Amino acid sequence: MKTIHAGDEQDTHLAECFEAIKSECPGPIALYGAGRHSARVIALLGDDRDRVSCVLDDAAHPEQDLKGIPVLRPGEADPASVSAVVVSSDSAEEAILPRAQAWADRAGTKKPRVIRLYEGITINHAVLPADVIAFDGTFRLDHEFQECYDASLLAADCADHPWQRPRYYNLINMLRLSRGLDGHTAEAGSFRGQTSYLICHELRGEDPGFDGATHAAFDSFEGFAPPADHDGEFSKHRYNQGAFTGTSVEHFRNTLREFPSVEIHKGWIPSVFGAVPERTYRFVHVDVDLYDPTLASLEYFFPRLVAGGVLVVDDHGPWPNGAYPGCRVACAEFAAAQGVSYATLNTGNAVFIKR
Repeated sequence: MKTIHAGDEQDTHLAECFEAIKSECPGPIALYGAGRHSARVIALLGDDRDRVSCVLDDAAHPEQDLKGIPVLRPGEADPASVSAVVVSSDSAEEAILPRAQAWADRAGTKKPRVIRLYEGITINHAVLPADVIAFDGTFRLDHEFQECYDASLLAADCADHPWQRPRYYNLINMLRLSRGLDGHTAEAGSFRGQTSYLICHELRGEDPGFDGATHAAFDSFEGFAPPADHDGEFSKHRYNQGAFTGTSVEHFRNTLREFPSVEIHKGWIPSVFGAVPERTYRFVHVDVDLYDPTLASLEYFFPRLVAGGVLVVDDHGPWPNGAYPGCRVACAEFAAAQGVSYATLNTGNAVFIKR
């Protein structure tokens, strides 16, 4: 089996595939899958991008587009209008293939060709430095999560990282532990909205009519607060660099445009909590990196968790470069003061469950 390393080698492979498609299927084509991979394909096509008549996605919402090309649910597009439908994913091709085939079959005698890009090929996504742990596991087999994760990168316009996909997979599985419980969900430290996007899509899986009304996001949308002594030199360096300033309420709202009723609370933690109605929570994600806001978030949200509710702290670590030690200190201090326990995962998350 051939192995392709993500990057220039993958771009070369895709360019060769689409040259062949261009000669064998001269008419319009559709891409199936509206994630990061399709965005990459469209960018690579350059002047030939006009041949892509639409992008198909089972979770498409009204007026969605991908780099100017309409994104449609399969029932909204006519398979007889294209010469080929390309399965466009480097992580979930096997899962998408039967859906693309079923859509093509609807065209009867005029059905388009269904084209795979990676049959018999393995994609090596992560080439990591020797001192960084490469995570692997069941998240690679969860094709629905893979598709949603790719879509979240695109929606939030965020960069991917080798450690991030498995960490967010753990996050969503911790959210699933709170299914059936009353209460809101919340996120302290939302940046550009990627993890709130994942949380809201999971909640929509529980309730197809979910529009964001029971999810709240808290962020300064101005980057880091000044680090404390517990936070170490790396955090101070990041603060001086202006880390996490590349966002805004408007950017976050656009990322979550499928969920217009999400509450957005702009302000510094903990003062921003004072403007929130008193309520209970079933799930909270704390991703504020630093000692002071992590401790303040734990002190605010944990008492408001319902029995069985889950709180996940993102940056507990430990990390190879010693990043964000203040977050770890805050978790330990809070647990000791409250007489509660928590679990740490190999992806760096810390998990508190209300008993």
